Amino acid sequence: MKIGLVTLSLSPGGAERLILEQARDLRERGHTVRIYPEKDYPNFRESVGVNNIAIQEIPNSGRVLNVPKTDRLKQVRDIRSQILKDGLDFVISHYKDIEVYLATRGTDINYACHVNGSPFWFDDNPKLQPHTRKEGYQQQISSIDGHATFQDYHSTPIERLYYECRERLRQEALQESEIVTTLTDRVASELSFCYEIDPEVVRPGVSQDWFKISVDIEPRELPNINTDHMILNVGRLDRRKRNTLLIKSFAEFCRRTGREDVTLVIGGSGKEEDKLKSLVSKVGIESSVVFAGYIPEKDLPEYYVAADLLAHPAWVAYGLVPLEAYVAGARVAISTDTMVREIVEGEPGVSVVPPDVSQWSQKFESLLDNSEHKPNKSAVPTWETFCQSITQKYADYGLLKNNT
Repeated sequence: MKIGLVTLSLSPGGAERLILEQARDLRERGHTVRIYPEKDYPNFRESVGVNNIAIQEIPNSGRVLNVPKTDRLKQVRDIRSQILKDGLDFVISHYKDIEVYLATRGTDINYACHVNGSPFWFDDNPKLQPHTRKEGYQQQISSIDGHATFQDYHSTPIERLYYECRERLRQEALQESEIVTTLTDRVASELSFCYEIDPEVVRPGVSQDWFKISVDIEPRELPNINTDHMILNVGRLDRRKRNTLLIKSFAEFCRRTGREDVTLVIGGSGKEEDKLKSLVSKVGIESSVVFAGYIPEKDLPEYYVAADLLAHPAWVAYGLVPLEAYVAGARVAISTDTMVREIVEGEPGVSVVPPDVSQWSQKFESLLDNSEHKPNKSAVPTWETFCQSITQKYADYGLLKNNT
């Protein structure tokens, strides 16, 4: 079969990794696969070993009304033209539900939607305003500590009208999809609330290589670290990852304990970097914090193994980094709204902490003093099991035929 995956960009990230893993699996099953991103990042694809997939960029441009969104109709036309030209049998939408729905209307091409993130994902997101009036909305966003932190909407009447229409169209797109898949029971519940659909849950995982790690390394052997203990954080530097909370918690931990033998290592890049560095300076812990920048895939095992603790206070719909670190042997602390908790909460070496500075600071102290633990690696899914599961669901819905 000829299969296309339509998405935003293929920049470094967990959601983008999922797309690449799915494309690789479908190709290995004998299908002809092409990805249609708005922007390609070949270096990222190469870093995860997925550099033999056909790519056709379909850039987005223009504006609609006075809304910070690009011209959907032009992109719909471009997608439709390209997938018809390529003779696709099946299209999978990642973040492009409306565009793929409209692009495939009136054709014989089946489409499915994968929703990677919570519909309540972005802060100050006016597209969610149509849902705030629904009965049960407050219960949805307040049922998990921290989940309501970023819900603060400010929009013009034109924006509200635009997003009211947009959300109705997205509901139609998701309801008309042959199948909607997502990562967790929590996100499935939110999608059901917002769009009246019944998504299938398919849980991503880690590469089999993470189960074979045999690295033995101490913090001092890593760049710019001069202490015997290390707290690690890895991810994009944006507001939703709560790096501000992380830094304030670590500063409180340092003040309360007086310890100078622990370094906080923040790996990643993003628009919050300068702000975070200023905060580190303001709270007076410059000598105890290292900004490592983007850490390539090949170097991550050393950081995970050297870390006493992987601190991940982020608001995320899943969380691949905690899974990788856990399989590598690190003790892991995640937020109450890091939704990978659904599969690792209660496992040895895993702590779930509300997004509160004082509680995270105390957790640093208790976890750094704890003895060795043995992670339950069997609790962690792999990319292989994810791909097998989602492909089987497509087959169950009559969307895929085995080419091998």
